[in-house]
Amino acid sequence: MSRAPDAQFTHEQIMIYKSLIHDLERRFPELADVEYTADHPSAATLHRLMTYRESVKILKGFIRQGDE
Repeated sequence: MSRAPDAQFTHEQIMIYKSLIHDLERRFPELADVEYTADHPSAATLHRLMTYRESVKILKGFIRQGDE
């Protein structure tokens, strides 16, 4: 069974964000389980990591909505 073009695009976006998350966690393992704070020494990278994670959640929500 093939996916609709929009669903395929959404899955591809999720894979891209997961790849970015994996890369940041590999390069900055100390940030893997840290909550975001603006005064953290790596705040910009941590913010990027949190944004990517939130993007994955949002995209997964789109997929769930499409499955209903």
